Amino acid sequence: MIFKPRMANTAELQTEVADLRSKVRAFGLFDERDYLQANPDVRAAVGAGQFKDGLSHFRQMGLAEGRFPGYGGFDWDAYLRANGDLAHFRNEKDPEAAARRHFREAGYREGRTFKDSEV
Repeated sequence: MIFKPRMANTAELQTEVADLRSKVRAFGLFDERDYLQANPDVRAAVGAGQFKDGLSHFRQMGLAEGRFPGYGGFDWDAYLRANGDLAHFRNEKDPEAAARRHFREAGYREGRTFKDSEV
């Protein structure tokens, strides 16, 4: 069930909608290679047959644990355009690496825009 029956109030509904958006966003970013590389414990569990693949783990546990899903669909240039406070990353030696690092460490959790279709 997506929404609880008979939401008590508008605030509760807004919270549920925000939660659903967050989940949809996370699955849109999911990248198997990134996820397994960033989570050696998951890679080992998949190798041991405890999970079919990284996506299975992410669905069953990783999302609830707050694990970073990867960079699928991430556009570093759009990320910097949409987030003006990060424009200084363009002056770094590797602006793409700086943008990706920021997104992984903070931007994902903050819900920042990361591709043109969100701008």
